[in-house]
Amino acid sequence: MKKITAFSYLYQYYVLPEEYSSGEAFLTAAAHRPTLTLVHLRETDCVAPYFIEENTESVRLKLARPQRIHLMEVYLLSAEEYRARLAEITASRCPGCYYHDHPDAEGSHGSRAKEMTLDGLCLLRTEEEKPYSLIDAADAFWSDLLDGEDAVRKPLFDGNLTEAADALSVLYGRHFACASHTLFAVNRSVGQRYLMFGALSPEARVINRYVITRAPKEVTEYWMLFDQLPRGLSRYIPVPGYDLNQNPPTVDFVPLEGSSDRWHLKVYAPPAAGGVQAPREVYRWLCAYLGEDLLFTRAAELNIEVTADYAEHRPIADFIRALRRAEGFFFQHRIAKAFSHPMELILPPADRGSRTTAERISTVVPALSVELTGRMFSGYLARVIDEWRIPVCTLTLDLAEPSRREAQLALVCGELIRDLQRDGLIALLDIAQAEDKLYLNFFSAAGGETVEALRDLAPEFEGMNPTLTLRTHKETAMMRLNFTLEPIRRVGVEREVVYES
Repeated sequence: MKKITAFSYLYQYYVLPEEYSSGEAFLTAAAHRPTLTLVHLRETDCVAPYFIEENTESVRLKLARPQRIHLMEVYLLSAEEYRARLAEITASRCPGCYYHDHPDAEGSHGSRAKEMTLDGLCLLRTEEEKPYSLIDAADAFWSDLLDGEDAVRKPLFDGNLTEAADALSVLYGRHFACASHTLFAVNRSVGQRYLMFGALSPEARVINRYVITRAPKEVTEYWMLFDQLPRGLSRYIPVPGYDLNQNPPTVDFVPLEGSSDRWHLKVYAPPAAGGVQAPREVYRWLCAYLGEDLLFTRAAELNIEVTADYAEHRPIADFIRALRRAEGFFFQHRIAKAFSHPMELILPPADRGSRTTAERISTVVPALSVELTGRMFSGYLARVIDEWRIPVCTLTLDLAEPSRREAQLALVCGELIRDLQRDGLIALLDIAQAEDKLYLNFFSAAGGETVEALRDLAPEFEGMNPTLTLRTHKETAMMRLNFTLEPIRRVGVEREVVYES
């Protein structure tokens, strides 16, 4: 085994050409002459930073993104030596693992050479039954739906919408522990079928959104998928004695600081009698009149107040006019398939004065934000981790001085996290910045594969001191995000989890 100098570029590895005296000289040359002949270190039956000499190949490559070149030390071995070292490690590390002892382990899990590093690190090892993962559950759900779609289509076309929704709910319950937090609605109009995932809790909304993004083409060609009610898809039907069409709510709204298209929205509604829950009825009316998707994307804050003085405030038509001015025809022409692509992450200006508290940049579900201390998190997250067996991760990065910070944020939020979302490996919760640190909180959608992918991104976080906090139902583990995932701290769940009241 010999150590050599190499570099990573867009998730691939290459030998540093010998004619360059140093990595700095190579970077300078690459900036002026980006197309080079290089030796590609292929990850074929091996795991970086260990590579098999016989698997290398000469390639002609244009290094069009020099900022994505990261120098590193790697190890080169013959195929025979690699196999011998791996056999020695797996003989001691693999017994007791579900995938090792299960009769179909090799066929269902892949090659040990693609999972175990020569450092003895295997992120997929488990002594339990095959662990639950969101990505497997989502793909299995859609596969089962395609196989048994008649159970939904027939009652839909017969007009038995409740029966169709119940069939979906039963199917969903086979794969998701959060099924009791999801209600389905099914409907159709001329030439189009609608499938609505209604979330009864904020964490279920994140999971429903993730499931929608995994829908195959065969599903989306037939169904329009939503996890929020667009305007026109639901109809407001007044309850007896409380008709908001006759006495519509009024509003006050002010723009969110630094934003031209998000508002603090306060809604005023008339009092109700006879046990009617006025806030609930107001929300139903808003979903029909504005659309739940618009409320979630354009209302940074929504407050509903029941008051006899409701008529003294502004008509809701004023808010609609503000939306039209800010977003053109956004409010009339919405993307039909909700959240069909990874979320765009828009960062605010870096200079926020003297504020030292954590400032949330982009939040999918505010109630799910992980505390920046990494120690306290809400009962919502405890439910996800303990009951639904979905790990929650926090990736912490040190940002450089202000002159380089913008480039770092663009790389992490504009490319790296988007790649993980595109591959279905994470379900993003939020991104927060506190002074010179960036925090990314997400569900681990693919279990060990998610951590594996983050480990492979280690070179991309060069100079950012990346640390990963992984919370499971057993423990909280903090580790440095590098090829060996150097442990920092492990805390048993009984001492780590603090439930909020």
